[in-house]
Amino acid sequence: MSDMEFLAGLDDNKHLVRERSLLALEKALQEGGCKEGGATEKIEARVFELLDSPAWEGRQGGFLAAKAFAPYAQSPNFSERLLEYCINHLEDVESRVRLAVGELLRQLAQMRGVEIYLRLQPRLIASIEGNFDREPVEQEQEDSSGQQSPRSLRSDTTIGLIWNKQTGLRHDTEGWKCLETSFKAMQCLIEGTGEAIAQHLGENERGLIYRALLHPNRFVRETGFLTMNSLCGILRGANLLPQLEELAGWLAKGLADNWSQVRYAASVATRAFFEGMDEESRAQCMPVLCPRMCLNRYYVAEGVRLYSQSTWALVMEDRGREWVARCAPQVVGYYIEASQANNHAVREAACACIAELMNKIEASAVAPHVPRLLAALVDCFKDESWPVRDAACAACGKCVGSFPEESKVVLDELYDLWFAHLWDNIWSVRESAAVALGRVVQAYGDEAAAKVVAWLKENLAKALVQPKDSKKFAEMANTTTFGVAARRP
Repeated sequence: MSDMEFLAGLDDNKHLVRERSLLALEKALQEGGCKEGGATEKIEARVFELLDSPAWEGRQGGFLAAKAFAPYAQSPNFSERLLEYCINHLEDVESRVRLAVGELLRQLAQMRGVEIYLRLQPRLIASIEGNFDREPVEQEQEDSSGQQSPRSLRSDTTIGLIWNKQTGLRHDTEGWKCLETSFKAMQCLIEGTGEAIAQHLGENERGLIYRALLHPNRFVRETGFLTMNSLCGILRGANLLPQLEELAGWLAKGLADNWSQVRYAASVATRAFFEGMDEESRAQCMPVLCPRMCLNRYYVAEGVRLYSQSTWALVMEDRGREWVARCAPQVVGYYIEASQANNHAVREAACACIAELMNKIEASAVAPHVPRLLAALVDCFKDESWPVRDAACAACGKCVGSFPEESKVVLDELYDLWFAHLWDNIWSVRESAAVALGRVVQAYGDEAAAKVVAWLKENLAKALVQPKDSKKFAEMANTTTFGVAARRP
């Protein structure tokens, strides 16, 4: 594009054209191609023309162009006028425009510091408070962590639903007006202003962020933890200490959230939290955060799992086993709680973590808790979700191998479960059961071998008379949800 032609495409109805025009503007500004022939005046005029556009594409293009042009503007009141537009469009009807407002606020905060936040603060706080609740419907608070539902009431199919007294169940992805984007704007202001904003984030502002972490809408919770990440990034040293335990408690809730995106955002914030503290402060937070960080290394969602493994290596270095042993009571309590979670992915991860705990951590730290851990595994061994049963099946074999004496209390029940799962219709479950029985034979020797061989002699030949097509689960559909097959219609 030549002769400032790219300015015309900033409000095009095609996203690709708008994006190319914005990139062309940024390139021209960086290369100094907008310094002659009244170019800056043309750009400034075009920006305000777009900001007054009735079409959302124009307003979005205007705010994004303003962000790119603001550092190069020569007009003395350019940024002041932009700030007024930001205030007026903080609750624009189009969410993409509101997000663009946040990006411009970040740029203005980088240029003018904490002044921008102080100017916008009353409007921003009013927007968050005004949009926080869905009127006139009063909602019961959701257990966003998913860790407290009793096993008898557990059903993976209800994840994502919010109970409402007046209207019944409602999905937690329903829109919440401008709340999410207003928190995004706060996040941008924190990042743009930097450490100077810390003294201006009082109890009211922090309280609003903490409220977002418990919000029924998972997108609001995710944005809340991303804002927490920005907050932890600016709190260092003396600024962090007064909020240390408070922040650790809130991060712990996010690390145990039912939704992977929220859990990931909390993981990002947790890494930033640890980066800003000394060794003494880390030790103070470990009993709360260590169990959840440890479990997330086995979480089913790949993004959460890989990021958590990376964070574990950065934070713990070569002292991971030491910290788990020091926090053993808290780790065991959380693992057992997770094994009863209203989320199959959490229950599956809990089984893997319990097996790791019994195999890799110093026996003296784990031994007092073995009966409770085995009881939790046996409970998961009967789970309706086959991936959970598979994980529990393998974990029980490893635990018996590490603590053979303590495991004798539940050994007879485990034999029944392992033998039953040798007939399971999922091949990996059958394999896990066979491997577990092999570990049992290694742990107990001839006594266990005799029991296993007797079962094999009685049942192995039954494969010869097995029907060509299995009829046992003929009434079940050939697809599963959360590892649970539904009955055919």
